[in-house]
This record gives sequence, C-alpha cells and structure tokens, in this order.
Amino acid sequence: MNRVSQLTVNARLVALLLAWMMCMDVAVAQSFRNAKYGGDFLSLGAGARGLAMGEAQGAVTQDATSPFWNVAGLSQVETPETVWMRSERFGGILSRDYAAIAFPVESGRVLALSWLRQGVNGVQNTLNAWDPERQSPIANAAGAISTFNVSDQAIFLSYAQPLDRSWFGAVWTTGVSLKFISHKVGPFANAWGTGVDVGLQGRSDRWSAGLHVNDLFPMLKFWRYDQQELEPLESVYGDVLPSSTKESVRPSAKLSLAREQSLGAVFSLLVVSDVVIHLENRRAYSLNIGGMSLEPHLGFELTAWEWAHLRWGLSDLVVPQEGSATWTPAVGVGIETGRVVVDYAFTDFSGYASDLGVTHRLSIKVAIPELNMR
Repeated sequence: MNRVSQLTVNARLVALLLAWMMCMDVAVAQSFRNAKYGGDFLSLGAGARGLAMGEAQGAVTQDATSPFWNVAGLSQVETPETVWMRSERFGGILSRDYAAIAFPVESGRVLALSWLRQGVNGVQNTLNAWDPERQSPIANAAGAISTFNVSDQAIFLSYAQPLDRSWFGAVWTTGVSLKFISHKVGPFANAWGTGVDVGLQGRSDRWSAGLHVNDLFPMLKFWRYDQQELEPLESVYGDVLPSSTKESVRPSAKLSLAREQSLGAVFSLLVVSDVVIHLENRRAYSLNIGGMSLEPHLGFELTAWEWAHLRWGLSDLVVPQEGSATWTPAVGVGIETGRVVVDYAFTDFSGYASDLGVTHRLSIKVAIPELNMR
C-alpha cells in the first residue's frame, strides 16, 4: 500500500469515527437509559488462551481473538487464520460459541470478521399455566408449559495497522472495531445495538503494553417487546408491561502491561496484568473509586520449546462488605503443531464463581496460507 492509499484509508476511518460521533451526540440528547452491565456478555472473552490466563490479554493478544481483548493485536497476524471456541456450563444449558477469521492485506494491516453467540435453550414458559383466581396451577398445567430460547449475539468488523511512530523504544499498532449486537428473549423481546471499540498496543523485546476502549462512544441498544405475548404478566400477575426501551452502555477501558523473561534455552515466562475500568457506578463486590470500578486480572504463561504452553491466572476479584476478598483462578494448556494451535482452559472452579459450576473451554486456531491476500 503506497503512501497515498494509506492516507486515503486513514481519512476514511477518521470520517467514519466523526460521523459516528455526531450520531452519538444526537442520540445522547434523547432519553437513553444508562444500562449498567449492559455490555457484560461481551466481557467473557474469546479463545481459551486468554481465559486460562485470567483474561489478562490486552498487551499480548496477537490473533483472531484480538477484537475482544485488544483490537490492535490483530496487526500481529501474518497469515490468514481462523479461530473457533466452544464452552458449556450447567450441563450444556448455557453454551457459548466464537468464530473469527483474519486476513492480512499488507504487512501489519489486517482485516477480521468475528461472531459470538451465547444462549440458554429450553427455558420453560409458565405464563399460561397459572390460575389467578385459585392461585394455583391450572388443570393439566404441564400441557400449557412451552419452552423458548434466550440468546446474545455480536458481530465485529475489525481493522488494525502499524503506527509510523516509536515511543519508549516500542513498535506500536492501532485498531478499530465496528460491532453489531442483538439480544433475543424467546417470543417476548428482542434488541439490537451498535458500538465502536478502539485499541493501541506497543511491543519491545521484553515489554509490551496495551490500551483498549470498549464503546468509545456509548453503545446504543433498542429493545422491542411483544405486548401480546407478555399480556399474561399483566392479567395474571398484575405486573406492568415493559414498553420499547432505548439504552446506552458507557465506555470502559482496559490498561495492560506484560513482560516476557527467558528461562534458559528451553523455557520462557510471560507475565501479564490488566486493569479494566468501568464508569457505570458499579458497587457490588468491586474495587470502587467514586463512580469508577476497577477489575484487575493477572495471567502467566510458561512456554517450552516455543510450542508447549502451561497457563494460569486470576480474575473476578470479589470484595464483600464482610469476609475476605476472593479471586477466581483459571488454568490451561496450549499446543502448537504447524498450522494448528489447540488451547484448553479450566475456569470457575474456585471462589464465588464456583457456585455456578466449573467451565471447560476449548479453542482451535488454524492458519490458512492459501487465502493470503498479499
């Protein structure tokens, strides 16, 4: 890509961001309700490597999972690759799938398309199985119970490129993602929304650093409710039916720092620390400074022969009003074999998160040089 083409791409990106900013200004002037925790389904991450390292990835992510950890990391992708991840909890009731593909278009300039879905299947709908006059289930209540599915989905269109600058002896890259999200609660409600994420990542011989901002401009979500499907809530249970709702999700930022240390001719150790900053006035079991909440993450990766990895990490720090603070640990392994990388993570087996059951996550990354666009 020559200098003129590069400037054209950069100008288009700036124009897109400016247009988005103007749309946000108009929208914020309207009555959008602040949705606390409204983007949390995206915070669970992608790829078993990052999850095994306590979700500390902002400074070191370098593959097709980068749109979730730090979109600037996409610039490290040198060969077209695809990533797939699957995890289940509660005996398979809650499932989470992630798939992505990344294409280098020139040295350091990478495009990516990512898709995430998490869902709960077979939720029982008992709205029509209750007799309000007798205050008990109707006759043959089992026949009046139906089931529905609940799902959250997101699609990311991402781009990353190097910066023509060197700060603090490091090479820097930047990236941006345009995301589209949707929620579906059976036949009762659905929502869609859009947002923009940006990232910055720097790397030197031993140190790396990252900054990733989710929802640089507040992510906007628009809910619709089916009044006919929800009518039993009002007639049977006396609840007030919801109406169409507009929500905004405030920005959050992730700061990350990492160091890699050689341990002889065979081994090396990578240590990563992340701090996620929320501006939603979260108060429950978090580190809080006024309306700002802090989520620390710590991860380790021991590598042998450059292809075998042992990982562990800490996340989800809980600070109760009474009692001791607890972390949620994670462990995992990774194996690289030519084109294929297989990663496994075992999480949520201790701390408060263990009350909801352990989680196994498996991800597979495959390089596809035949699709090289360069």
